Amino acid sequence: MNIKKILSKPKTFTRIFGISPQEFKKLVIELEPLWNKAEIQRKSRPDRKHAIGGGRVYVLSFEQSLAMYLLYIRTYIPYVVIGMIFHIDDGSVTRYFQKLRPVVGQRMKKVAITRIPITQEELLELIADATEQETERRTGSGYSGKKKKHTIKT
Repeated sequence: MNIKKILSKPKTFTRIFGISPQEFKKLVIELEPLWNKAEIQRKSRPDRKHAIGGGRVYVLSFEQSLAMYLLYIRTYIPYVVIGMIFHIDDGSVTRYFQKLRPVVGQRMKKVAITRIPITQEELLELIADATEQETERRTGSGYSGKKKKHTIKT
């Protein structure tokens, strides 16, 4: 995926990734030093076999990997699809996300979460839907005439 090309189209970028190109650039500027620090710390652990600079080179830049992570958070599409979009293997998507989550998590801790006070009665009113899960046949109740199977309401 060509991030630079999509960044030039703000409306499309916002619709795909959920944030504006300006916010994305600010996020890259803010998180890239944290990423570099985490990478140096990871690569300088005592049990590492390769020296710093050794090992495989990343296929995606930090900007591309952050865009990939934002796309996943926004859509929750399978890793295989994300891998196809960014031209990498789905296992590589997993490895990128394992390294990105702590860095993005540090940033998310700074975001203030406002809690809405809600009573137990109001909470019970919000629960609106149920589904039936198929179970093994058992004695007593549990047969759903609607589903024509033995089920448990969840």
